[in-house]
Amino acid sequence: VGSEMCIRDRDRPEHVSGIGVEPVEQHVRALEHGPMTRLSHVALVQVALGEYVAHGVAVHALTEKDKDALLQQVRPAWRDDLGWHLEYLMNMSCVGGANPAFEQHRRWLQRTFSVDPNLEVLRANLWSYGMLAQTLNFRGCEILIVDTEGHDAKILRSMIAHCQEQERNGFSDWPEVVQFETMSHCDKVEGKGTEWRVITQLQEVGYELVHFS
Repeated sequence: VGSEMCIRDRDRPEHVSGIGVEPVEQHVRALEHGPMTRLSHVALVQVALGEYVAHGVAVHALTEKDKDALLQQVRPAWRDDLGWHLEYLMNMSCVGGANPAFEQHRRWLQRTFSVDPNLEVLRANLWSYGMLAQTLNFRGCEILIVDTEGHDAKILRSMIAHCQEQERNGFSDWPEVVQFETMSHCDKVEGKGTEWRVITQLQEVGYELVHFS
């Protein structure tokens, strides 16, 4: 769940269906004028996902305007290289605070290019997984992909709570496969052991751990 929507079956995009979730407006606009034009069965929602519903939460992001300003601060020969690293930072938008890895990248850019990237605070609505399912009117999915810069565990706990509630009502809304990022970002946001605890929770509701890094 995020802006990294990878479409492999390019010859048959009508067979691709799903939902993309992205809280940053500039990424939503780019997707709408890019891959989304070929995906008539894919919905894109500009919200953040978490464990509860809230309006106007803070999203810390590097904007296109800030990226362009930083590129103008270096010699032309460096701009392609710097641009690649700034694109990476633009994909590290994070709810509630800077990405756990942002300061490390920021210091490296300061040393390497003598530029100092700063994040802007944008606003987005926060939905729970249940709110997403209710609003988009879906039950379960083949693959749930979560890559949300340290908030993966919150979304997965929200998904588990929603699916357990639906199960009590006689419905099976469980995703068949769950993939999320295990790079300790969640541990840095919520405390050590967070990622393993949510893996254990997934195992307790019937999932089998296939791979971790």
